[in-house]
Amino acid sequence: MRNPKKTIALALFLGNILLPLHAYGACTKPNNIPPFDSTSYYQSTQGQTGNNLKSALNQIIKGHKKHTYKCVWTILQETDEDPGNSNNVMLLYSGRSESKSRRDKGTGDNDAWNREHVWAKSHGFRKKKQHAYTDAHHLRPADRTVNSARGHKDFDEGGEAHSECTTCRVTKKTWTPPNNTKGDVARMMFYMVVRYEGNDQSKTPDLELVGQDTDKDEPRF
Repeated sequence: MRNPKKTIALALFLGNILLPLHAYGACTKPNNIPPFDSTSYYQSTQGQTGNNLKSALNQIIKGHKKHTYKCVWTILQETDEDPGNSNNVMLLYSGRSESKSRRDKGTGDNDAWNREHVWAKSHGFRKKKQHAYTDAHHLRPADRTVNSARGHKDFDEGGEAHSECTTCRVTKKTWTPPNNTKGDVARMMFYMVVRYEGNDQSKTPDLELVGQDTDKDEPRF
């Protein structure tokens, strides 16, 4: 589970909840953050249900500040910092604590960590200019080879244990996260569906969750 104390840090970096979009530069957290008032923030959702609720939430969260993909390295080192070791990040799926400095530099280190798109980028946003590509609400540190094994597979139950992430299950088309990360994965997937409706300047299509197998280049899971 992502460190609860770091959830605020994610909001500060992304600027879509607590901050105006112009509040800070390329990859630097701002100072003097105003207190967050959940009552006023969610006021427009009161009494809403179904598609109306989804639309109201979309209006609140769309338009977040877009960061560079390079900046995501910096963001993840804070949002996913190991609460027991500030020099490390916690890796999604495997749950391993890994040194922040051991990020993937293209040297072939299979135990390095890289940036996992929980909503695989091949499902709707292959280009860095599309906001979802660098949206840290669904980007997490992951072991390089575990990330590769997950690829763009659908999330589902079943399969054989992965050789490295032994609490993960994998088939030719599906990936099952460990029980203790399923909630995080589900929340990130639902966030993506609400955030990206294809109705703004994010260059990202309408993303949808469906109850069937999907394939790359489909903006759905």
